[in-house]
Amino acid sequence: MEDKWINYDDEEAEVELEISDLVFDKLVTETAELIMRINEQRGGPKRPSPERKLKMSQDEKRKRKKSL
Repeated sequence: MEDKWINYDDEEAEVELEISDLVFDKLVTETAELIMRINEQRGGPKRPSPERKLKMSQDEKRKRKKSL
């Protein structure tokens, strides 16, 4: 009976998975931020503003209509 009380295998596995998920998320976030920073330093394309995104989507809709 006491063996069940002191067996932490399931809890240990769950904590290991949570930690690995947190580390992975952090690495992905840092990598994405680094890539964006390098891209901006090199003068590469920057993220379009919301107004530019709207204009781009409107332009795409017009092109689609013309091609039909």
